[in-house]
Amino acid sequence: MKKSLALLLSLLMAFSVMAQSGLIEAQDFFAKDVNAQSYELFDYLEEGKIVVLPFFTTNCGSCNIYTPEIVLSCEDFGCNQGDVFYLGINWGSNNIGVTDFINVHLVNYPCISGDEGLGNLINEQYEIASHITTLVITPNREIVGQFYGPNNYPTRDTLNALLLSLGAQMENCTVGLEEDATIESSSIDIYPNPVMDHAQIALELNNSSHYQLNIIHSSGQILYTQKDFIASEKNKFNINLETFPKGVYLLQLIDDWGQMSQKKFLKI
Repeated sequence: MKKSLALLLSLLMAFSVMAQSGLIEAQDFFAKDVNAQSYELFDYLEEGKIVVLPFFTTNCGSCNIYTPEIVLSCEDFGCNQGDVFYLGINWGSNNIGVTDFINVHLVNYPCISGDEGLGNLINEQYEIASHITTLVITPNREIVGQFYGPNNYPTRDTLNALLLSLGAQMENCTVGLEEDATIESSSIDIYPNPVMDHAQIALELNNSSHYQLNIIHSSGQILYTQKDFIASEKNKFNINLETFPKGVYLLQLIDDWGQMSQKKFLKI
């Protein structure tokens, strides 16, 4: 009898550490990220996307260690432009605290704060027992992956392996953190960098052409776009970024042939 009871307890303990969330099927939620962009989980699942939800706090050691791994995985699958969508869910911090966390770790996916973005309620809804816990949800609303410590933290390799097994396709991150200079003999720069309110953009172009200038937030949202004919010479102009949220941005220049140059900058 004692052996049977001990075996039952051990099985129960084993099951409890196999899952940090008590759910096996996703529940819908509505929330806003630190830039006031709205998100509804089932909208992305109905689009056929696989959704990755990293649940985190801004001060836990594992969150600071493994968030950069999730950032790399997000970049491997197209920075939310492909068939995988990443959305960070915070517990315990406001928008300012989460924005600071985003800036420190160069997070390239949107994040919902615990206090103002309703992340605290989503943590409770999903019965999250510890941080960092990362859930992977398929379009049929099934929670097929749970990554947490101490032996199954969400690393780039473990996340990517599961996503690939689910049929997700890796693709280039067009709004990622890598800078790309493909327009021949052309360059783009912004200073000061980091930027506070006003910045000067410097362009040096080899050919006169119509060029499109984009400023893209790390979440993938284009916050500024302008298309003009620019002569093949050195060009400088000022831009007001005072209303832009703090965070990591990509300054992107595209010519008529689709070639681009990019420059990463930080708004503080």
